[in-house]
Amino acid sequence: MRVPTRSLRSASGRAIRCGLPACRQAGRCYPSRERFTFSLSKIKCTAIDISQCGNFLYLCLVKAQTLRVIAKKVLREFWVRHSDCEQQLKAWYSEAEKGEWKNANDLKKEYPSASILGNNRVVFNIKGNRYRLIVRINFQYQMMWIRFVGTHAEYDKIDANKI
Repeated sequence: MRVPTRSLRSASGRAIRCGLPACRQAGRCYPSRERFTFSLSKIKCTAIDISQCGNFLYLCLVKAQTLRVIAKKVLREFWVRHSDCEQQLKAWYSEAEKGEWKNANDLKKEYPSASILGNNRVVFNIKGNRYRLIVRINFQYQMMWIRFVGTHAEYDKIDANKI
């Protein structure tokens, strides 16, 4: 991946230049062995090829292996109505964001009481099975969508596979 480097600087303060293959083949560019590591939000970037000429820098981007939980607003609205489960929902959200689940088996190791449904849906028991939380997880992209949160009685009235 090539990224413009106008604003990137090395530890010594000099501008970071590129290691474009065309420059190297023409003999104008000699890659240095310096490596730079910096962070952009949840992405760790490491320069892998730096040279004395050009406008680009090759980077190896490694996304932090955390889940992105979408629709926290649904949880917030629910705990406003049911204040007794606020701390449990906040704790679940915090744990889910830090989760490093590659598949349903990894999730079951951490949450043995969770029910795995079809279409990558998972049902979590909140506050000792008093409340239910249904999410849809895309393990490949590390994303989780909150589909439903409600009492056990409300959960019994819906079809968890279709919501």
